[in-house]
Amino acid sequence: MKAMLRKWFITWLRSSLAALLLGSPLAWAGVLPEDRADLLLHQYEGGGVTISGPSLLVRKKFGENLAANATYEVDMVSSASIDVLSAASAYKETRDQWSGGVSYLRGKTTYNVNFLNSSEKDYYSDNASLSISEDMFGDLTTVTLGFTRGWDDVKQRLNKSGTQYADKGTVDRRNYRLGLSQIVTRNFLMGLNYESAAQEGYLQNPYRRVRYGASNSTAISYQNEIYPRTRTANAATLDGRYFLPYRASVKGSYRYYSDSWGIVAHTGELEYVHPIKSFIAEASVRYYTQTRADFYADLFPYIDAQNFLARDKELSTFNDVTLHLGLNWRRAWTPSVSGVASVFYDRIQYSYQDFRNNLPRYSGRAPINQPLYSYGANVFQVQYSLQF
Repeated sequence: MKAMLRKWFITWLRSSLAALLLGSPLAWAGVLPEDRADLLLHQYEGGGVTISGPSLLVRKKFGENLAANATYEVDMVSSASIDVLSAASAYKETRDQWSGGVSYLRGKTTYNVNFLNSSEKDYYSDNASLSISEDMFGDLTTVTLGFTRGWDDVKQRLNKSGTQYADKGTVDRRNYRLGLSQIVTRNFLMGLNYESAAQEGYLQNPYRRVRYGASNSTAISYQNEIYPRTRTANAATLDGRYFLPYRASVKGSYRYYSDSWGIVAHTGELEYVHPIKSFIAEASVRYYTQTRADFYADLFPYIDAQNFLARDKELSTFNDVTLHLGLNWRRAWTPSVSGVASVFYDRIQYSYQDFRNNLPRYSGRAPINQPLYSYGANVFQVQYSLQF
């Protein structure tokens, strides 16, 4: 599958699903999570891409010190995005992901070990992660250390029927995390997280191409992208949640990101959660903006204009705004068994500042006369959680 063509969408969706299914790792320190089974149905539509499928999580404690979890997720993808249509043809494919882990509690320290396997026809990924969380200072402070190692195999489909594939290379990924959660007052919590990541190997998309020529001419030519073989990134997030007297809460967060490819990004988010009888409503707005990579260009002047070449719109200068709405309903069946039904909707609007729309209806124009690309996306998620 052309997995890297939809990497941006999958990354966003995976982080959203992980937050829904697994919760914050900082909240697990000092106590193991309760037994539960979650079923989540999700669908993403936007920019010519549709991603849908189920996710199932089962979590079980064995005594007071040991717990295990397992997750299965399916993504059914139909893509006719601008990246696909400008270099190949629309496609449909499926991604399967399995993950499992064990948590062990010893005193005020929680140890978590997790493994993940994701498989597609042209992209295979294995991940192993370890994290340690420690409660200290009267359980007012929680410190978390984490490390993830990933191994990816990248292939390229050689024919339209998808029966022949060529090996393109491997990717070695390392991720280091440090988190601090602090109870400042009885109503105010703060968190500070730092993350450092390094990638090495085949980091480009085997299907995407760059274009070159004169900006005022329709005589445009194409060549394959060429990426550096290494990438390092650092990110820091500061967030705070304040609990209001009427059981509601408000949360604000800011994230700063920079990498060795020249991208600098800022993310700000504001969330409000409000109880309404047996329901809990939530709403948030998120703003993201980034600068372009050093080797990105919408149009290069000539072939092999520089050592590295990219026309991935997610490496361009752009911003997006996300509006999130959610409603949760909890029902207790017995004193020890309860269920939570949730519905979530996200509206995302993407705006690109230096990536022009060269879809077929504009391909006959000179690049300088093509409009800048923008689109909206809708994300629907329905979840049911049985806690026992």
